Amino acid sequence: MSDWILVTGFGPFPGVEINPTQLLAERLSGAQFQGLSVVSVVLDGSFDRSAIQLHEALANGWPRFIVHLGVSTGAGCICVETQGVNCMSAEIPDVDGQLFQSSVVNASYPLNTILRTSIPTEQLAISLRDNGYPANSSDDAGRYVCNATYFNSLSLVAESGTTTPSVFIHIPSAADPGDKSSKSWSLDRLHESMTHIIDWIVNYTVGPSRPYS
Repeated sequence: MSDWILVTGFGPFPGVEINPTQLLAERLSGAQFQGLSVVSVVLDGSFDRSAIQLHEALANGWPRFIVHLGVSTGAGCICVETQGVNCMSAEIPDVDGQLFQSSVVNASYPLNTILRTSIPTEQLAISLRDNGYPANSSDDAGRYVCNATYFNSLSLVAESGTTTPSVFIHIPSAADPGDKSSKSWSLDRLHESMTHIIDWIVNYTVGPSRPYS
């Protein structure tokens, strides 16, 4: 069994100059969870390059599980995404200036094919809520680079025959450090929630008790 966990975040993209998922991925790099070490990769906000970077991250073997992080500006809670869709269709271009409308992510699958995570997303969302982190299970990861990365990840899992779970987490934007609103999400609070998510998945997949709460 592999002894590492892959966590990915994204760099800047149009409208998000400082991406909190990059900061979280960098914070989590090297962290230990029951003997499993986090390996973090920051993906470009590019349809093409993020796919290449994900392949490269998995080139030398499969982790115990994969957690992808993306930011959803304007969201008030964490969204645990249940599925990726084989469709690129966005209102804003990626960082390379590419703008797609109803195009496939992976040409090996029909347009709008849905692939689902093996992680029980509602149970994970409940655990987050029970521990003070507003969260929901979501069945719509958008049609931008986040969704494309999720579909690529789930298709790689399916095609490899591995049992490695992959899940995508959309987080709210991190608040300005001076914002003390009870509804704001500081980077520290987001980091705590991500630590809880990884702990939960470790316990769900390999820990002594299933499910974990």
